[in-house]
Amino acid sequence: MSGGGLPDGYKLSLGTNNPPTNVVHNLDLGAATTYTPNPELNASTTYFWQVVPYNAFGNATNCPVWSFTTHGDATVNALPYSQHWDAVTAPALPFDWTAIVNSTSTTAYVQTSTTTPNSAPNNIQMANSADANASLLLVSPQIHQSINMQTSA
Repeated sequence: MSGGGLPDGYKLSLGTNNPPTNVVHNLDLGAATTYTPNPELNASTTYFWQVVPYNAFGNATNCPVWSFTTHGDATVNALPYSQHWDAVTAPALPFDWTAIVNSTSTTAYVQTSTTTPNSAPNNIQMANSADANASLLLVSPQIHQSINMQTSA
């Protein structure tokens, strides 16, 4: 890339086409370095994106186009629901689970572990030894609103 000097801002192109144009095309983000799509991106879809820095000398040239694929819909649509965590590499969580750690301790965690699993190779570990007021949560995938939570499966 070249454009001569430091960037004053960035232009974003994002789309399911390559080169990307059909979600946003040359959207001027100014000096912002983050972007949140609205509406949200579709599940199980490949998107292409390009960022072009610019300044008083013009747009940078030869900026690469990158791609990523969104994951499938993680909503639980039927009960009973079970999931094993064998496909993840510790300390990662499966994509549809979320760890929330609210602690003043930097050693608090919620993570997958291979230490003493109930069913090998993985288990979940939640640890906090230094903050008596900490909150450690493991949040499951979203349960579809059509499932009656007042009945047993």
